[in-house]
Amino acid sequence: MQLKAEWRDRLKYWTHALTQDFYTPIGAIEFMGFCTFEQLSLEKALTGNFSPMPTGTKWGDEWQYAWLKASITLPKEAEGKMIVMDLNPGGEATIFVNGKAFGTKRAEWVTVPHHYIQDNFLTENGKEGERYELVIEAYAGHYFPEGIVGGIGVGPILPGAYEDPLKGKPRAEIGMSGIGVWNEEAYQLWLDVVTLTEVTQNLSDGSLRAAKIAKGLMDFTLAVDFEQAPERRIQDYKKGREILKPLMEAKNGSTAPMFCAIGNSHLDVVWLWPYAETVRKTARTFAQQLRLLEKYPDYRYLQSQPKTYLMCKEHYPELYSEIKQAIRDGKWIAEGAMWVEPDTNMVLGESLIRQIIYGMRFFKKEFGVDCKILWLPDFDAGAFACKGRLWHVCRKNDCNCHGCDCTNGYSILVYAEILCKWHFTAIRRKGIIIQSKRTAHRRPFGYYIKGAACAVQRN
Repeated sequence: MQLKAEWRDRLKYWTHALTQDFYTPIGAIEFMGFCTFEQLSLEKALTGNFSPMPTGTKWGDEWQYAWLKASITLPKEAEGKMIVMDLNPGGEATIFVNGKAFGTKRAEWVTVPHHYIQDNFLTENGKEGERYELVIEAYAGHYFPEGIVGGIGVGPILPGAYEDPLKGKPRAEIGMSGIGVWNEEAYQLWLDVVTLTEVTQNLSDGSLRAAKIAKGLMDFTLAVDFEQAPERRIQDYKKGREILKPLMEAKNGSTAPMFCAIGNSHLDVVWLWPYAETVRKTARTFAQQLRLLEKYPDYRYLQSQPKTYLMCKEHYPELYSEIKQAIRDGKWIAEGAMWVEPDTNMVLGESLIRQIIYGMRFFKKEFGVDCKILWLPDFDAGAFACKGRLWHVCRKNDCNCHGCDCTNGYSILVYAEILCKWHFTAIRRKGIIIQSKRTAHRRPFGYYIKGAACAVQRN
């Protein structure tokens, strides 16, 4: 059973209305700041020559940074509420709160607006008069050509085909920033509704489960009345979650495979930005994840690449100490075997071995971890195709799992059969004979999908 047209439309309106109730602004943030090309520590930056940078201020040459600061005092409306920041410094940014690395203002490719807000929560229980010192290091950016047919500009390039449209002009602008109340009940209900809606899109019309979900989604729209005071709305949101709870907790049969979802940040050590920007990205990413691990006890996060850990250790030692504690607590998973997530197409086998030797040595020395996973989430047939010898390298280094994202499903592995069996046909065609098989993981849904990437392990 699928929802009829009138119910599908009703569900769309109810789902959209939930997104409008995520965030209620309660105060503006006014910045002071200065621009620099230097890579400064937080302590050094705070000695800079700050001047007012109100909303609408244009700033930033290519490769330049702005250091911004503001003081936030929670008003009466924040009492007992979850308080978040809506920050718009003009570019991707590293955020510090009360002298500590806090998180990030993400790059502008994020397509869901509330993702810019929900991660930057100051407190889950606001107190009137509570004060926070906010500092932001924002990047104005630099020019790189975007390909005419998609992706990065490659291939034949005619003279003058790629010109920087912002050359000689400010690259960034201070936008409206503020604090507000975050409605976690609305957000969690929205997640439930969207998840179940997407599940129904992948079930057959005659499925009993599809019928139950459709009935639950209809009941949700009947139970939630948006046209009432906030406190009453929240009560309805809770009712809606109770209606959907049995559907969210439903399990497949005993023969169904187990899917596990974990967080992971693929950090290109060098790609479309300078090396120094990667250093900053480690602080943004790692601090953000530590706060999410604290907020959601069941959440787990995996981070590979000892090189990124080393960047953090050298530039943000306090943050690095918190990461080590999270690893000891079993929340943060330090894995991956290799020093970085490398290209495996052009390099020799000796280089791959060295990657693993140095990587596993770091994980063992710093975290007491014996790596069992070789983590390569960002290669495909065209760019970073895997050498057949890599599987042998895995075996010799006792890496039982090969994390990969083979986006076309064929360059290295052909994903076939309902039992998630891997066939190493592409490797054999190259004449490389490997006697031992390695357990493998790939994202079967393509590249940078909206949902979570799930790992399948078949014993």
